[in-house]
Amino acid sequence: MVLGKLRSGKTTFLKWPAIKCNNNEDNFLSDRLPIFITLKQLSDDEKLDNKNLDFLDDFFTK
Repeated sequence: MVLGKLRSGKTTFLKWPAIKCNNNEDNFLSDRLPIFITLKQLSDDEKLDNKNLDFLDDFFTK
């Protein structure tokens, strides 16, 4: 968990490794699939329901 004051760069700090991994820069975690989900998204049932997560199940089972 990353804690910090409002607008201190927490989200930017956490998105940086996901972007580097996705862009395959310097082979940074090139064998990983970056997924960035905020706690707000997890708490909002309408935005993140089972239908929206089915693509992950499909991705990993095929």
